[in-house]
Amino acid sequence: MEVSIRYVQLENAGFKPTLVLEGRKLAHCIINDELSVRVVDMELRDLGRTRPVLFRGQHYPVSRFIESIRRIGARKGITEGARDYLERAERASPDAEEGINPVSTPAIPQKPVFEPLHSIPEPLKRGTGGLGSICDALGIDPVVARRRLRAAGMHAPYADAEAIRRILA
Repeated sequence: MEVSIRYVQLENAGFKPTLVLEGRKLAHCIINDELSVRVVDMELRDLGRTRPVLFRGQHYPVSRFIESIRRIGARKGITEGARDYLERAERASPDAEEGINPVSTPAIPQKPVFEPLHSIPEPLKRGTGGLGSICDALGIDPVVARRRLRAAGMHAPYADAEAIRRILA
């Protein structure tokens, strides 16, 4: 199984550096997605349109990329399939055969974990703001009032209550 680091375009997400493991029919691409580290399969014929990732004029070290993906996976989460393919890539890595030591990378600090909101605040009720209370007093729909105010040259925030009353009256 051949292992390389290549730029692959997936799902209109732009070109992303991926760890590519070439199989007989498919290429298994381990990507750092927005939400997690996951595996995407692509056909080998599509792999011909990709280009290698370079590092200081040479092919990017596979062991360095694996180390980076493992750190990202610890933060964001990693699928079981991606974890299995990472282990396979580590065993089949050309860096391991040649004895190349990857350049040490600084540790990435962990993102703080935020607790989910237990209660969602209620939205502001109509009439608590300046425009809402004026519309209630004049009996005008707020959408129509905003159209009239914009036509008169006013824009949000509508802070001048006297000017609003003059325009809407």
